[in-house]
Amino acid sequence: MFHNILRGGVIKSYLKQDYDHILLISRHTIEHVADPHLIVRECANVEAADVRLFLETPNFHWILEHMASEDIVYEHCSFFTPKTMVALLKKYAFTMTFFENTFGGQYMCVEARKVLPFKKSVETFTDGERHFREFWESRLQAWKQQGKTVFVWGAGAKGVSFLNSLDPKRERVSAVIDINPNKQGKFLVGTGHSIISPRTLQNREGDIAIIVMNELYLEEIKTQCRAVCLKGRVLFYTLHTS
Repeated sequence: MFHNILRGGVIKSYLKQDYDHILLISRHTIEHVADPHLIVRECANVEAADVRLFLETPNFHWILEHMASEDIVYEHCSFFTPKTMVALLKKYAFTMTFFENTFGGQYMCVEARKVLPFKKSVETFTDGERHFREFWESRLQAWKQQGKTVFVWGAGAKGVSFLNSLDPKRERVSAVIDINPNKQGKFLVGTGHSIISPRTLQNREGDIAIIVMNELYLEEIKTQCRAVCLKGRVLFYTLHTS
């Protein structure tokens, strides 16, 4: 039984709730369990799209290197080196994503992520893609009814894919903004959305919604919009973090 920490409280229950992301933390426990496979196996049985396991346990390399026989105590049923820990995690479809020696090298901290079988990964992606599409269809339709002017920022592959999927008839998005002068004045492949310069927004009034195709450029795009002194209120959205 694992304890779930949720919104500052502790829920004592088996992990049967429908969570997308789960982090299981076990510090200085696995070495005390007669069957260390039990902990990792139970964590692997948790159903979620993203399951992470964090373990902290003595590093047997340090014990050997320092001849620390006093650390070989009867309470510890098992000892692990980084290599044996990786082997144990791999047996139950976990792959290591973080490793660090702590407490002067005496302990090791390991984070591992459960690797979904390929079929399960495809199913998860399919479900996520459906939710993504439904979310953006609903949002675009709501903006249209509210009279908002909507733009997509980025006439690259992401913009082409997004608009061909969600606005193929150019009914919800006014145009695509791109800083590349070689694209400006042309049209997006498939949908035919016009590609415009950021300066075209200068005389726009009213609420403007800009969907940024790559969130890594969000702050840069905000700076560029401020530079052209937009008259209306501008709201920025990214595909996966809005």
